[in-house]
Amino acid sequence: MWRFGCEPSEPEPGNTGVGNGESVNRIDLLIALAILVALPISRSLAQTPSSAAEPKRLSEVTVTADAANRALANLPASATVLESLTLSERGDQHLQDTLDYIPNLNYAGGTNAPRFFQIRGIGELEQYEGAPNPSVGMLVDDFDLTGLPSTGVLFDIEQIEVLRGPQSVRFGTSGLAGIINMKYAEPTAYQMSHAEFTTGSDDLFAGGAAISGPLTEDGTLLYRISAFQNHSNGYRNNSYLSRDNTNDRNEFTGRAELQWNPTRELTFNARFLRFDNNNGYDAFTVDNTLTTRSDQPGKDDQSLSGGLVKATYQMDPDTTFTSTTQVTGSDQTYSYDGDWGNNAFWAPYDPYEYFSKTERDRTNFATELRLASQDPEQRLGERVNWLSGLYLGHISEDTFINDSSSGETYRELDSKYDALNTAAFGEVEVPVYRATSAALGLRIEQRDLSYKDSNAAKFSPIDTMLGGHFTVSHDVDDDLRTYGLVSRGFKGGGFNPGTAVPMDRRSYDPEYLWNFEVGVKGDWLNKRLTSNTSIFYDLRRDQQIKLGVQNDPSDPLSFTYLTDNAQSGTTSGMETELNWEATGRLSLMASTGLLFTSLDQLPEELADLEGRETSHSPTWQFATGARYSLTEAIFTRVDVTGKDSFYFDDGNNQKSSAYALVNAAVGWSSGDWSVTVWGHNILDRSYAVRGFYFGQEPPDFQNKRYIQRGNPAQFGVTATVQF
Repeated sequence: MWRFGCEPSEPEPGNTGVGNGESVNRIDLLIALAILVALPISRSLAQTPSSAAEPKRLSEVTVTADAANRALANLPASATVLESLTLSERGDQHLQDTLDYIPNLNYAGGTNAPRFFQIRGIGELEQYEGAPNPSVGMLVDDFDLTGLPSTGVLFDIEQIEVLRGPQSVRFGTSGLAGIINMKYAEPTAYQMSHAEFTTGSDDLFAGGAAISGPLTEDGTLLYRISAFQNHSNGYRNNSYLSRDNTNDRNEFTGRAELQWNPTRELTFNARFLRFDNNNGYDAFTVDNTLTTRSDQPGKDDQSLSGGLVKATYQMDPDTTFTSTTQVTGSDQTYSYDGDWGNNAFWAPYDPYEYFSKTERDRTNFATELRLASQDPEQRLGERVNWLSGLYLGHISEDTFINDSSSGETYRELDSKYDALNTAAFGEVEVPVYRATSAALGLRIEQRDLSYKDSNAAKFSPIDTMLGGHFTVSHDVDDDLRTYGLVSRGFKGGGFNPGTAVPMDRRSYDPEYLWNFEVGVKGDWLNKRLTSNTSIFYDLRRDQQIKLGVQNDPSDPLSFTYLTDNAQSGTTSGMETELNWEATGRLSLMASTGLLFTSLDQLPEELADLEGRETSHSPTWQFATGARYSLTEAIFTRVDVTGKDSFYFDDGNNQKSSAYALVNAAVGWSSGDWSVTVWGHNILDRSYAVRGFYFGQEPPDFQNKRYIQRGNPAQFGVTATVQF
């Protein structure tokens, strides 16, 4: 077992942020990792000439979450695409490892792996009770897994795409703030396979394999199968149970796909997913360290199975009909030790023992029919492009919550939730003048909800929502494009089922987001430098704000959660990304996100927060990186990411502290083999991913700031082989 660390030093007086880090000894690990790569590196250095290579052009990237599959440089929206090569060279193992590289994307802890995301300061922080109502959509190979604790394993991935700003024309009520799309590799027309193995600190061990190729001699039937298992201990030591795996991560990911091409014009894809996440959850402590004392560690488990059928028919060279139907089913268990301790720890104030367990069973059915006529080369001002579609989706979720004290149940809640969404959407893009076009997109969606629970709460709201966009794009020349857009996103209303919620606060209205955005995208220096810049200003109408109120300070589980509407809020900012092939050996990248948010016209009980920033909305974020090829076979890279402080919740003024993390890697490849030695957060900086402010400690249960810390330093080795 590889595990390093000691108790952190006490924070300086008056410092309410997260400490600067732990003092750790990594000498043994660094020596071991160096030995693993010393021989192949020295051999490659001896055999490879040192002459500099010519700078290469940056490759074109296609955004698959876009209905027209446009290149990133041609997409009139703010978006980030992370490709598989970059992910593997950095040693990224999980979606969580990539999030700090994406401008104006943040996430909330409170779970084993990230599940709740915020784009431009908009998004949910948790779901302890009630119905799912996310603002950020999550797609995995066309499967809509929004709001699910789906695995974020990156094995066999092709790219990660993040589209910022309202995406309601394509994705409806779950696309208010934007979309995260994980696109995995597709079946190939040739036989291939590869395997990957990783080991590292924190008992990290992971491995998997993928195989792909034709099933028939004529190549009309292709397949791809991949499976991956990863395990790590979860960066926590439970001193009471003398265990280091109470917050462990054990995730299996299996994918299979068949692609049938009966004719040149017709393609069928059948995809199957299987996730088995058996994760622990033991993350909070009263002293905000990585040493827990709980006697009943929790779980953050999920089993998910899904199937999807996609048919694509090329009716003529420019017109395509697409039909996609998916069914998924998931069983989730989320539990935690409510008092974060044990009787001996809390003595003489025992019994002070609480435990909460939530079980959710969800089924999701969705089908979409889409007809599109698009110019594959996106020559603006030369032709009319259009898109039309119909959508039907149904989600059913059964939830059972059990809260206990000293082993005795004292609160239970059974609930059933159903949502039926129907929508029609369309978009048309027309030439305006030469290299200029204008596009108008609209979506009308009806959301029919039904909820009932064992506390006699019963709701059946129906919302009809309208969203869309108007976009003007202009090609200045072959290498420079500008755009301006006005878009309107929406998110459905809902209800507050808690028994302590006043009758006049039981329901809340849909939220609408008006987004005003301009952007410039360019290729420079013979396509060795690319830049993307977007500036936006958003108006949130009937902004949904969620509050948590502790009813009984001596009971850490006695919270009432209330979502209400503020009349308005504002968000503005900028995203910039640069990629530069500086020389044949040196590649540089940089990205920044600026974000300014404000809570306006709040409910009366939150009047003191008027004008404050929204939760999980850091004012700035940045990522910089440099990759250098020592030889044709050996590279090294260093990346630095940083994030400003942010408020933890809309109901209090507690904040995190700003931080910066350093990641590094060195890799070697030869023929079919590659080996990467990597380190994440190599300076072992401490930072917060979630925070609360409430009474937890007997005897007086005074309100206090508690945080969930992000991952400390981790080092590992990843080996990949192609067959």
